[in-house]
Amino acid sequence: MPPAQRRRKGSAAGCVLAAALALGLAACQSQSEGAVRDAATPDAPPDALAAAPATGMAAPDAGPVAPAFRSLAGWQADDHGAALATFRNSCPWFADQPVDLVLDYPDGSTGTVADWRSVCADAEGVAAGDGAAARRFFEERFRPIAMAHADGSRDGLFTGYYAPRLRGDWQPSATYATPLYRLPAWAPGEERPTRAEIAAGALSGRDLELIWVDDPVDAFFLEIQGSGLVDMADGGLIGVRYIGQNGHGYVPVGRVLIDWGRRRRTTCRWT
Repeated sequence: MPPAQRRRKGSAAGCVLAAALALGLAACQSQSEGAVRDAATPDAPPDALAAAPATGMAAPDAGPVAPAFRSLAGWQADDHGAALATFRNSCPWFADQPVDLVLDYPDGSTGTVADWRSVCADAEGVAAGDGAAARRFFEERFRPIAMAHADGSRDGLFTGYYAPRLRGDWQPSATYATPLYRLPAWAPGEERPTRAEIAAGALSGRDLELIWVDDPVDAFFLEIQGSGLVDMADGGLIGVRYIGQNGHGYVPVGRVLIDWGRRRRTTCRWT
């Protein structure tokens, strides 16, 4: 998914599983499949998939299932209205981006912001709570893609992703005082500085600063997440991505807060 609107992690909403399918834009047909294998689906589901799962829920009557979706187990019985509501949460982000911004899936199959604005416009035309119409929306505007590992297996894990959005400048100032660094050329056997040492200036004076941002906490979460966007003071928008690390073990900030007694342990209960 594209970056969500600016927000902090750790809220109850973070316990929501936001995706159940790997979907690509139906409008984007010029992709190179690469690691995507056997994306075609049979005209009819295998017998084991034909019956709806025993969830106690009646599937909405949305008419015949589109051919590409017929092999997806439980597709007809799913809660498509809830899935559509979740999808709509990303639409404000698309409305705030340049229309020609290309999303960063390697083969280009995720299209541009303009493509997704069109999809969001269609989503707004679906009445809230109309599961049948929501199912038709997904079948008409998306297509399922079968993903495979290099060894041919198809077991995998899909997760949500948070990409922070920061404010920065090309030069340091009283406002933009936290640097984002490029990866140093570490010498063999060189002892690499800790995060605390880097924050204290261990990399200063080596011409490694890429840009400066206005919030050290945002910079911290950017480094944890591995990528994000930066609104520059000159009006530009740039993307930054993970390239390496200092060799020290990662310590989750949540674990530290729990150990300090500043935060209670929480969990998600799935029903």
